[in-house]
Amino acid sequence: RSGDPGGSEGAGDRMKIVVVGSDANAWAAALKLKRAGNVVEMVTGSVSGGVASLLSGAPLSPEVASQFELGVVLKIVGRVGVSAEKKSVQMKLRQISGEVTERDQERWPEFVKVMNNASEIWRGLSQGDGAGSVAGRWREFGRRQAMEVLRVPCQSLSELLDDWFQSDLLKATLASAALRGARQGPFSPGSAFLLLQRWARGEIFGRARADAGALRALGEGVKIHEAEVESFNVSLGRVESLRTSEGVEIAGDLFVTSEDPVSTLQVKVGATRLELDVADLVSHWDTRSTTAVARLEPSQKWEGAMVNLCTDLESLERAYDPTKYGSDSEHPFAEFDSENGLLYVQHLSGDGAAEKVQSLCRTHELGEVKELLLPSDLAARFGADGGHLFGGERALWQSHTLREQLRRPLANLYLCGAGTGPGDHSGLSGLVCAGMIDQPVTV
Repeated sequence: RSGDPGGSEGAGDRMKIVVVGSDANAWAAALKLKRAGNVVEMVTGSVSGGVASLLSGAPLSPEVASQFELGVVLKIVGRVGVSAEKKSVQMKLRQISGEVTERDQERWPEFVKVMNNASEIWRGLSQGDGAGSVAGRWREFGRRQAMEVLRVPCQSLSELLDDWFQSDLLKATLASAALRGARQGPFSPGSAFLLLQRWARGEIFGRARADAGALRALGEGVKIHEAEVESFNVSLGRVESLRTSEGVEIAGDLFVTSEDPVSTLQVKVGATRLELDVADLVSHWDTRSTTAVARLEPSQKWEGAMVNLCTDLESLERAYDPTKYGSDSEHPFAEFDSENGLLYVQHLSGDGAAEKVQSLCRTHELGEVKELLLPSDLAARFGADGGHLFGGERALWQSHTLREQLRRPLANLYLCGAGTGPGDHSGLSGLVCAGMIDQPVTV
């Protein structure tokens, strides 16, 4: 196999690379590898975009937009927090208004600066920038800012937000935005890391102008197989081929997948084919989800807005508490993207879910529910282990920067999905993964 990073050949030869998935990560990896001169085939599954299709408002990362000359991919829209008592806060990058104090308004610009700086460091680590480069930038912030930045990912959301603000609704709005798709509460250790991740991607104040569809449009010359992957054929620590659900064998020199690590490695590769430390890590990978997704015919009331339905940090924590014991919240909180009509309801996965979602929609005049997908539905429809939107819980301990083994578990198998790479479904993980593979190649 010429050019195989798992072998002894040089990187100057053309490879056949098979990319599994159809989200932005898979497409970013496929396009970059194709532009480097490799032969690229994709196995995209039967549902375009996979589970990421339920996150259509999530923007592509700036790095992906720049790499593929897509222009500005982020539309700034701000965010609204609304309580059951109809109190509200409005958040924009430069100002906040509504149910906030004068002190909150004064502190907001400094908070934004801290989060922007922390995002810069996180992005540097995510992209594999050298430690010296990241540390040098951190020192440039000055002592106070540098210390604030260092604290952010290690704190709980309650610790971070209580330090900065007084308004209960403002704190709850930021916390509920951070907790979308997570099986955590605002008092969970390290939960501020969730806010940092969404902030770094521009999702707190922005929505996508371009998504995976913009990348698919650039895919001329990439052969597409619209089928599911049934298994990988592994021999002596290498993937020889994959088998699709239609019984087709596809061989390759190198394989890249954006699917979640548990279904990929435990089911399609097989734990016995992995090194012991990798098999052990995957067996403990947390993909349990309590996030339901509803498709709405949105009302005109919230046209264009991103809305968080919440009250205070304590109520968010109480909503999370029952999930520790296998139950659902009686009073779930939610995030609503009125542009695409998607409602993300936290800590709701079983009996009575439909009634609770309908109650939220009536209380806040969101619109009519057309479809409700519980985690079990997401697992069945998209093959997402545990029904998780992001391929695994986005806790600090499961951060890709701390789990390098899962990025390349076999000699010629790379994982580039939201569960094992940076940026969730923004394409950044795919871009970083492609950069790990020896390049350039020549035709």
